[in-house]
Parts: sequence; structure tokens; C-alpha cells
Amino acid sequence: MKIIKYDSAARFTDVVNIIEASRQKYWPTAPIMDEEDAKLNIKTFWPNTVLERDILCAVTDEGKTIGFVGLYKMEKGDNWFPLMNVYPEYETVELWSEMITAILNLAKEQKAPDLHFQASKLRPTLTQALMMLDITPDHYIYSLHLKNLENIPKVSIPKGITIESTPTIQGKTQYISVMNEAYKNIEEWVPDTEENLMEGENLAKKRNFDMTYYLAYEGKTLVGACYVTDHPKDTSNRLIRSLGVQSKYRKKGIGGALMLTALQDFKAKGRKDVKCFVSGKDASDIKLPTKFGFQEIPAQTTVVYSLKSKDL
Repeated sequence: MKIIKYDSAARFTDVVNIIEASRQKYWPTAPIMDEEDAKLNIKTFWPNTVLERDILCAVTDEGKTIGFVGLYKMEKGDNWFPLMNVYPEYETVELWSEMITAILNLAKEQKAPDLHFQASKLRPTLTQALMMLDITPDHYIYSLHLKNLENIPKVSIPKGITIESTPTIQGKTQYISVMNEAYKNIEEWVPDTEENLMEGENLAKKRNFDMTYYLAYEGKTLVGACYVTDHPKDTSNRLIRSLGVQSKYRKKGIGGALMLTALQDFKAKGRKDVKCFVSGKDASDIKLPTKFGFQEIPAQTTVVYSLKSKDL
């Protein structure tokens, strides 16, 4: 086995096939990612990534691509995410270790900022490889599931706050400002732009799921927002995708009012359950969803491992 530079002409379909094989084994309810989706994900979430420069492939002596690892670079530039995948039947601590070591060397060559590896608890050999290389856990992306929408706790909408819902946002400037301020300390957050929002709406149409924005106003000022997607059959897209409140308006019950409104709408449409993901250091960061009955799905929670640039 050897690690080589990625060649889009020769390896792109291989990479998509590896992603699909992993989806089938570990996340069978997630939507299929075709080649068009893969290109759109790179463009939307990792715009500073150049595939031929930033991606490496693990190839057998017979020339078969069995894994890949890359430096995925967000637009804001100060966070790089080495994302990697292999065919499930080839997963070993040794293979993961070789791929991680190779991408660390590439990161060092490129004078990378801090690196943030993500590892699902479903793939223990990847976790073992990261720990063997002294790359330590930093925080979690909690996978949460509300299994029953029949007994949603009631919360009141704060005085002076009104909540509206809409399938699309006409004036996007306020929304972008609120969400980027609310999520500015979340490393995985891809800053909202008008282009990103349009790409998201186009992807929703392609996959036939509904999008709804819940907007909390004080007078005419947008102070909080919640974004959800829904599909009658594809439960992986029945999600509260983001919920944010401007810092000076927090601890006033606005986040709870937004979540309640979204959950009531899911219930009104006959949905039985809904999921969400929350980035945090510990259980104290998931207080709001657990208040509404969400429970962690431990096997689907992602552990984020961090490595400081000075330690490369």
C-alpha cells in the first residue's frame, strides 16, 4: 500500500464510492451522495480546498484506491479539518495511522493552522489511531434524537418577541449577521453567505425536502433564528439544523421559543420524531434540546480531536 497525491481525473469516482460504501454500513438512512453532491459540498463548505493540492489517497499495490484523507479548508482560514474515509473492509489502526501521518506531513509543509480531526464512535480503529499519535479529544458534535413529539414541554414566547416562519428568506443580511454572530465560536460553523443560503435551497429542491426558517423579532430587529429541514420518509433530513440567538438577547427564553415553534410544526405535519446536532464540550451544552426531550445517540456522536499548529 502507498499514499499518493489525489488525481481528480483518475480518483474522483473512487472517492465518491468510498463515501457511499461507508454510508451504507454506518449511516444507511443518510442520503446517497453522488458526484454532483460531492462537488457542491466542496464548493459550499470548503471553498479554500484545492483537491490536487490538499487530498491524498491510499492505494493498494494493484492500484485500487481504498481510502483518502484531505485538508479541508474553511473560508475563514483559521480552521482546517483533515477529513478521511476508507472502505469499511480495509479499516485497520495501521491504515488510519499511515493516512494521518501522511496528512500531518502535508499540513506541516503547508504551514497549517490548528487541525481538527473528526471521528465517529462507530469507527473505533480510527479513534485508536488518533490516540496513538497523541491527538487528543477537544469537544463533541452531539447527535440528539427526539423520539416522541406528543408531549413537548410548553414554554412561553418572551414579551416583546414575535416569531415568524418562512420557506425562504428575502432579506438575508440580518439573518446572516445573527447566525454568524451566534456561531462565531463554533469551529465547525461554515459562515453563512447569500451564496451558501442559495446553494442550500437548491440542494433542498434537488433532494425534495422542505426548508423552514423560524425568525424571532424584537420589533423589526431580528434577534434569533432557527433553520430546519423536513422530509416525510427520509428521517436523516428531518433536522433542526441550526438555532442561534444574538449574544445580548440570550437567557431570555428566545431559543426555547424558537425550538418549541419548530417542534410544534413538525408535530402538526404528523411527524413522529426529529433529530439535531449540537457542538459542545460537555453535557451542559445540550441543556436546551434535552429540556424538550432530546436524548443523545452515543454511537452517532462525533468526537473532535485537535492538534495545535505548533505541535505539527
